[in-house]
Amino acid sequence: IHGEGFAKIDRDGLARTRLIFGTDATAFSQFAYEYYDDDTVSPIDAASTCQLNYAIVIGDGAWTGHDRAAEQIALLRTDPDLKVKTLVVAYGGGISTSGLNNFKRMAVAGSCNEDPNASAEDLAKNPECEPAIVANSPTQLKTQLKSKITQIIADRLSFTAPSITAAIEGEGALY
Repeated sequence: IHGEGFAKIDRDGLARTRLIFGTDATAFSQFAYEYYDDDTVSPIDAASTCQLNYAIVIGDGAWTGHDRAAEQIALLRTDPDLKVKTLVVAYGGGISTSGLNNFKRMAVAGSCNEDPNASAEDLAKNPECEPAIVANSPTQLKTQLKSKITQIIADRLSFTAPSITAAIEGEGALY
């Protein structure tokens, strides 16, 4: 999330996005790619070696243009100047089997180089692969996203503690 938040949204680009019934996955994938690839609005700091960047797609999976969008999402992740992972959230309950499959395949495209048709067990063997997140209610959405963000942050931190012996000989202090 950029420090200037909503002020960095490309309002012109958003205004040019044609809205009709349904979701055009090509549009959201292109919008994400252009946002992160634009030097004037992108939150990517090229000087930071530990910065993580994520795009989050929340929807019902009943979108069109899946294959083109998956290519764009994979490019967003593999572009050496961007390295943006994509998390996908199936939100709202009652999502069709084909919608859930779209989420699974998009999650793979946005997180790892595995076959999107691989079994869940095979994908779980690769720690880079992010599964689709499923949230049926606003509470579940908040809980799942908070948990995922906490996990992402915790994975990049390390903690150490001093080793203290059981006895102190001589004079001195232990702080």
